[in-house]
Amino acid sequence: MKNIIFGFLLLLGVFFLVFSVNRYTKVRSLLQTGTTTKALVIDEGEESGMDGYEYTPIFEYKDNENNTITFVSSTTSTNFKYSVGDSVDIIYFEDEPNSEKINSFFDLYGLAFVFGVLGIVFSVIGLGFLIHSFRNK
Repeated sequence: MKNIIFGFLLLLGVFFLVFSVNRYTKVRSLLQTGTTTKALVIDEGEESGMDGYEYTPIFEYKDNENNTITFVSSTTSTNFKYSVGDSVDIIYFEDEPNSEKINSFFDLYGLAFVFGVLGIVFSVIGLGFLIHSFRNK
């Protein structure tokens, strides 16, 4: 039974690592071929959450064809780190709607980093215990 659990941890770790590498390569592609511009914070997107209010910044920017685009950040927090009217650097694929990312470490690499760390931890634990259990048979 232990081998099944540790095998599952190993598989989960490998899955997380593959997901992390996939996210990282998408971010690298975005940074190499994406369009960088300034976006204006137009609203703080307040919602009631489990720990009080959560804030999701809403941005507006002009694309290369001078169309006004509004997008909601994928990052939510319990304190609003932007003020309405702030200007923020963003990056996006011109031919891919909803690809906008705030040009910051967490928005670009946060998901890849978290899943990468979890993938390494789960893989090491799963592989270590599987090797240990097979050596003791």
